[in-house]
Amino acid sequence: MIKKQLKRRQKEALLKFLILLGVYVFVVILMLGIEIYNREKQMVFQKQIIPAGSLFAGITGLFLYFLGESFYFFREFNLAVSMGQTRKKFVWCYEIVSILEVVAWIILLRGFVAIEEELYHWLLPEAVFLVKGTTIFQWKIIFAVLPLVASVQMLVQALVLRYGIKIYIGIWLLGMLLAYTPQMMKASLLVQKGIALAKWAEQISKQFGEIIWIGMIFAAVCILGGISWGFLRKQQVTI
Repeated sequence: MIKKQLKRRQKEALLKFLILLGVYVFVVILMLGIEIYNREKQMVFQKQIIPAGSLFAGITGLFLYFLGESFYFFREFNLAVSMGQTRKKFVWCYEIVSILEVVAWIILLRGFVAIEEELYHWLLPEAVFLVKGTTIFQWKIIFAVLPLVASVQMLVQALVLRYGIKIYIGIWLLGMLLAYTPQMMKASLLVQKGIALAKWAEQISKQFGEIIWIGMIFAAVCILGGISWGFLRKQQVTI
């Protein structure tokens, strides 16, 4: 089943790669053009730069992951279940392939950053990176957080399958609420409880070290995965 999933999603993966590559090349060329033009015109040269091409490619990848994957899952779930495949087998094979895909994109982005750093060092030797690739890509943290990201995505997929586009509308409205009503959010009891919980987690982490974060991530993954599977195990075909 995993081999079938890999084969079915080859075109989707290739399309994502081309999109990320296009965004990356465009932003890198734009950054280099601006900085070289400023230097030649003896304008103020920004000595501190960031790997902007990799950054924008990463943001695009996240957008495609959380938006595109949900609709692709919607189609694949309905097709697989309608053809007699069990929900359990399809869902967990699909999620394993999704995690493998994310790992591949992370490795790709690490390569993007390395290339971008070399280009800037070659063409703009006086430039200094504000953030280096070794700082961004700390593999221990990435592989610890990856299951949590996958479980959040699985929940989004389950909710989109159950409630449709209304979920994205709800996320958008919540984002607008957080962005444009800061004073109300500060006074919100829910936000206050969230801040208190974050401070408590920070204090606990200082006492017990990394093990407490691993435990919290594991608990969150189990909870989110359980909720998602609770939706998906009884989900009917909708098309």
